[in-house]
Amino acid sequence: MSPPKGDGDMKQLEISATFLSGMYHGKEWPPAPMRLFQAIIAGHNQGRARRIEDAKFGAAMRWLECLPPPSIFACEAISGSTCRRSVPNNDDDIAMSRAVQSRPETPYEKAKRYAFKATSPWFLEGDHMVHYSWEVPEGNESFAEDVKKYASEITILGWGVDMVSSSGAVLASATPRSTVRFTPHSNAGKGRVLRVPCEGSYQSAEVRYSDFISSGWREGGLTFTKTPLKYFQVGYIRDDEQPDQHYQCYHLLEVDGRSSYVRDPREGIAVAAMLRHAINGLLQREGYDDQTIQELLGHGQKGRQVSCLPLPSVGHRHADGMIRRVMLKSSDSSVLSRLNWGLEGCELKYREQPVAMLSPIHASDGVVDRFTSESMVWETVTPVILPGYDQIKKRKRRTEKLIGRSLLQSGITPSQVASIWYRKLPWNHHGYPAGAYQTARYMRYPQYHVKVEFRKAVRGPLALGAGRYFGLGLMVGLEEKRLTVAA
Repeated sequence: MSPPKGDGDMKQLEISATFLSGMYHGKEWPPAPMRLFQAIIAGHNQGRARRIEDAKFGAAMRWLECLPPPSIFACEAISGSTCRRSVPNNDDDIAMSRAVQSRPETPYEKAKRYAFKATSPWFLEGDHMVHYSWEVPEGNESFAEDVKKYASEITILGWGVDMVSSSGAVLASATPRSTVRFTPHSNAGKGRVLRVPCEGSYQSAEVRYSDFISSGWREGGLTFTKTPLKYFQVGYIRDDEQPDQHYQCYHLLEVDGRSSYVRDPREGIAVAAMLRHAINGLLQREGYDDQTIQELLGHGQKGRQVSCLPLPSVGHRHADGMIRRVMLKSSDSSVLSRLNWGLEGCELKYREQPVAMLSPIHASDGVVDRFTSESMVWETVTPVILPGYDQIKKRKRRTEKLIGRSLLQSGITPSQVASIWYRKLPWNHHGYPAGAYQTARYMRYPQYHVKVEFRKAVRGPLALGAGRYFGLGLMVGLEEKRLTVAA
């Protein structure tokens, strides 16, 4: 059931929930739209209402599941420590079957009915509220009014202890809010991935409940089926996060594939050039026109460039800083998907001779995680090339202003930054001073190693300055908030 589309400004369906305890025990924050969808169904079917067939409710939920993912406005939340507790694992039906057979449980069998369950609650700040906002297509106001009514029946959002006070509203326009906004984004690898309802979600929930009712111990044995819920997964990002962080990483292998191809980090721009040459050849073979190729390789329209980032080996005190991996980053996920398909096993050439080949990194990688994880403090592993001269004749040095411009070019606003440090020497023991790295002829501006502390944690990858598309100005997140700066 697809809602019709209208033109002009749309009304907003908004569902709000206030957590009464100031805590939330679900795995994700904010609570996923699919979790809210299930909470509406559970709230409407409490007690005697479950026995009453409600076609109007079913129609409203089928309409809601077909809407695009909502925007979410939520208070700040702090993740608490993980606690493990021993709880019954819902096997009392097995105990009942033994009681019917006049065979009491042994202490060992009773112990088996308990399991350890890990909990890591979120401690909510501010007003303890979360709001979900959908655009209501023209002509669908009656469905929105129905959902608004059913939203007030929600009592639990999350675990059974997560009691809420809820309400719904149909608004003429979006309401400005001071809380954090989370918007759906095409990149599921960025920020947080949340479950959202899709066409068929309501029916799958009904089938799942029916299967649950008919499961358990029956004469002749134990039966239990758990029909899966139907939903999509969508990436959500905060307003203060960078949206264009689609990336794919590769191991560099020798041509025979038996060992890693290793390159000095000062020669990173040469590795980036080899990778760009391979991408250019692939795009030509795929039939892309010259203008598109120029845009993707950074010579045309800004914003579509594919960044070729050689990754120095970092992450522990014995890391040598050598290049064994590369990363492709782009704002266009479809381009990266196409490139990934064609670059697997692709050879990289240096002076027309094959010297390495690419092997995609599919599993978690400790080095990649340092460049892509979330952190409040980031420092460069390769120097930032400023977007201009920081000393013009006798004018006052304006290095910090140029570093701020570099941050802005990478999508980071001044309000996100708490402190900036810079110097010529590297921040880590396996780095080299600014000026020691190979650069292109047009990268003639001053270079510095930079450290940035953000007001809130941001997620990588981050690269700053004129060489950010080639691996210069590449930053790594610190695992802990180390702010010691040498003179």
